[in-house]
Amino acid sequence: MAEGRRGTTIGGKRTDALRWLALGAVVLGTLASASTASAFVYVVDQGAGAVSQFSGGAFGALSPLAPPTIATAGNTPTGIALSPNGEHAYVTELSGGSVYQYAIATGGALSPMSTPTIAAGSAPFAVAVSPNGESVYVTSRDSDTISQFHVMPDGALRPLSTPTVIAGEQLSGLAISPSGESVYVTSEIGNDVWQYNVGPHGALSPMSVATVATGAVPLGVAVSPDGASVYVVDDAGGTISQYNVGSGGELAPKPTATVADTGGDPYYVAVSPNGRNVYVSNYTGDSVSQYRAGAHGALRPLGVPTVAAGVYPFDIALSPNGLNAYVTNLGSGTISQYDVAPGGELLPKGVPTATTGYHPAGVAIAWVPTHLVTHPLKLGGALEASATLTVSSTGAPVAGVKLRFLLDRGELCSARTDAAGTATCTPKRAVLIPIAPPPRYRAVFAGNADYAPSHDRGRLVQPCFGICIHKIG
Repeated sequence: MAEGRRGTTIGGKRTDALRWLALGAVVLGTLASASTASAFVYVVDQGAGAVSQFSGGAFGALSPLAPPTIATAGNTPTGIALSPNGEHAYVTELSGGSVYQYAIATGGALSPMSTPTIAAGSAPFAVAVSPNGESVYVTSRDSDTISQFHVMPDGALRPLSTPTVIAGEQLSGLAISPSGESVYVTSEIGNDVWQYNVGPHGALSPMSVATVATGAVPLGVAVSPDGASVYVVDDAGGTISQYNVGSGGELAPKPTATVADTGGDPYYVAVSPNGRNVYVSNYTGDSVSQYRAGAHGALRPLGVPTVAAGVYPFDIALSPNGLNAYVTNLGSGTISQYDVAPGGELLPKGVPTATTGYHPAGVAIAWVPTHLVTHPLKLGGALEASATLTVSSTGAPVAGVKLRFLLDRGELCSARTDAAGTATCTPKRAVLIPIAPPPRYRAVFAGNADYAPSHDRGRLVQPCFGICIHKIG
């Protein structure tokens, strides 16, 4: 663990010794999706050795779950990341050299998995899950490496055959492109971003140009939802470096390479789900800077350039429908909660903060898990594909979302769910269905701003012999 650069006291506040301890708790890359009515929000309480857990409640206002916290085995939990389906959570333990693995129950509560921890280098810091949920990456500050894991079907992590890749000194931010094809890691000592290609089974390999220069002491890094822009917070420089992303994922500075931070001591960064706004926590400024991402992702401050937060604002998370924002306050033991105005400005909610544990750092938002049941596809007559989508925890139907029906890898047809959560469609073309071997029939929900993706394999019934030919429409 690095020591504080200054280790001073400003206005009676505890500074670097505390914040370097917490560095890396931010959840980077694509933010987990959530529902404003039933999302689950998790906060790493680094000073308490625990994770606080909340329900999103009505209009995104947080309320503690029962129990309100779950203890970690060590005293310095740092990073947290969630699986895209909202079923598992991973928390790094800075002093213990491990990652805690949790299952997320239907009511949102965390519980340790059967194998509660897995080793992850010396001083594991930031953690991120790939968009397809199949890979997890963890930065190590002391060994200057990135640990890489495969996610097993039950959510447990398994090291890849090459368990680590080399990176820069004192790694901080970690972000994955929305496509899952590129990974970016900031190095505080090197003042650069390390950039990697993602190969088979999630294995990382350095790009042909392994690093790109940043400003002084880069910390947070985030990728825009369209994958076209990357933003890096330069703490000591007081700027945000902004980059265009090339066709191979490589970064190149935008024509205006940096934008001045409008607060004080910029720390971490988040991009709104629609890509139109960018937010930066200002650690000693006790505020959040607000930007508009204009043409080609270039940033400019909003008319109200900052909004007040608590003491030592740290991590930022936004609900993927873009209506709610949350900021952890490391020095005041709270999480600030905001409504997001149509123009992107953050507006404190009626109850502006919720209480967390001691030294809240990273924050993550879980998608609302869904359950998809595919109805049998009857052969020998008119084809009619059908499936029903519900919320896993309550069984409530999910209406108005698109389901796709696939035979092997080809799309059979698609339809939107009705008020009962059921989608039904018939193909509009001739369909050849080989019976030996039988094709794989599936229904797929890709997920959206509120609900986690899910899929289900359906049965084929009333098989004919050889090849069935069904002409519909």
